[in-house]
Amino acid sequence: MSKLGRVVEAVEKYNQHVLNEVQRARTEKAFGQQMVARWNEIKRNIKIGVAPTGLKLPRLALPEIDEPGEITRYLVGEGLPGEFPFLNGAYRDRYLREEW
Repeated sequence: MSKLGRVVEAVEKYNQHVLNEVQRARTEKAFGQQMVARWNEIKRNIKIGVAPTGLKLPRLALPEIDEPGEITRYLVGEGLPGEFPFLNGAYRDRYLREEW
């Protein structure tokens, strides 16, 4: 198998893993609650930054979701900045400075 074929196979395998975790979050109550708790913790710990115009903005924008399967799809499939599988954005802090 070519290198490209192995990459495609690995991506397909990972996508299947994500789907399995989403299904698990929807069927296993404890796992779903664990994912929701992690999501709420992440949202609670987002710092507020200030744009050059003085506008207060969260340093990380997250989708407005509350269903355990979709939370799992986001956390496992897309990931947060600096976490596997991707760096979700080129510049995490872009044009913001921390609020004083």
